[in-house]
Amino acid sequence: MFIRETRLRRLCFTLIELLIVVAIIAILAAIAVPNFLEAQTRAKVSRVKADMRTITTAVEAYRVDYNGWPTGWGILVDPARPESHSLFLLSTPVQYITSGDIQDVFHPHRSDEPMWTTLQWDPMTPDGRMFSQWNIDSGWIHPGEKPTWWCLFSVGPDHDSGFYEGEVEFDVQVRVAESDDDIGPFLATVYDPTNGSVSIGNIWRAGGGHPNQAGMHMH
Repeated sequence: MFIRETRLRRLCFTLIELLIVVAIIAILAAIAVPNFLEAQTRAKVSRVKADMRTITTAVEAYRVDYNGWPTGWGILVDPARPESHSLFLLSTPVQYITSGDIQDVFHPHRSDEPMWTTLQWDPMTPDGRMFSQWNIDSGWIHPGEKPTWWCLFSVGPDHDSGFYEGEVEFDVQVRVAESDDDIGPFLATVYDPTNGSVSIGNIWRAGGGHPNQAGMHMH
C-alpha cells in the first residue's frame, strides 16, 4: 500500500508545479499573440496594395477605351442602384474587373452601403479638387472640367480616414497636389509600417497626368 501511494504522489503535480506550467503558457501566449497580430496586419497591407494594383490596371484600360476616368464619389451611374457608384463602371458593361465593389479590409464596416466600405476612388483636378456629387452640386467643379489624375486610398491599420480638421490625415488630396512644393505634410498622412504595423496614416496610390513627389511615394 505504501509503495502504491508513493508512486501515485510522484505521478501527481503539486500546486507550485501547476502554477509554473500556467506561467510558462502565459509567457508564450504573450509572445505569440502580438506576433500573430503583426503578421495579420502585414498580410492585410499586402492585400490592400494588391487590390490597388488590380484597380489601377482596370482604370488605365478604362481610360484608354473611354478617354476619361470613372465617375467620382457619390455620382451614381444608375440612381436605382446604390452600388453603381465610381468603380462600378469597371465591371459593367465592359468587365475590366469582376467587381468594382472591392472592400477595404481595414474599414470597420459600420455601414451597409457598399460605397462606404470599399477602397476609395477619387478622380481629381490639378489643384486637388475631388470630382464628387457634392462638389458638383456646390459649384466647386465647373462644367466641362475633367479629372487629370486620381487617388486610391485605404483607411489603413488605424481604421480612420482622418478627414477632419486638426487630424494629421486631413485634406490629403490637396496635400498630394501640393507635394512638389512641400512634401512634408503629405508624408505625415501616409501609413508607414516602420512606425509600427498599427500606426496612423492611410495607404495611398496615385496616377494619371499629375506626376509629383507624392506619386513617387504612393506606389
